[in-house]
Amino acid sequence: MEISPEVNLLLEQSRSLEISGDFPQALCKAQQALELAQSHGDEEGTARALTYLGIIHFRLGNYSTSRAFAQQSLNHADSNPRSRAETLLLLGTLAMEEDSLDDIAAASVSKMGAFVPCIICPRFTRCAGSSIC
Repeated sequence: MEISPEVNLLLEQSRSLEISGDFPQALCKAQQALELAQSHGDEEGTARALTYLGIIHFRLGNYSTSRAFAQQSLNHADSNPRSRAETLLLLGTLAMEEDSLDDIAAASVSKMGAFVPCIICPRFTRCAGSSIC
């Protein structure tokens, strides 16, 4: 299912505002997108709105709030690889910023059933990013 045009427009507006540094308005648009997506049962829109809220909070330095939104997003992003990838990138960035890469690796293994993208080989493997595939 694709994101509704109304939700997509709000997300685009939120992203533009976030890029320009208008975080309060970016948060407002992302929150509106979330509420609209949820009211329409739009899982992909919900996932993307939650990720956008996480990104904005990350930019504001609110890492725990950012992580909470990203983790909620994963619950809605199962059917969309792009939404899932954006959320996992945010979680990885948070882990790097907080120097907690071991935590994110463990969470990824748990969430993905021990199949995570390997840094070395271009396939999914049980190596969880180790150097020996």
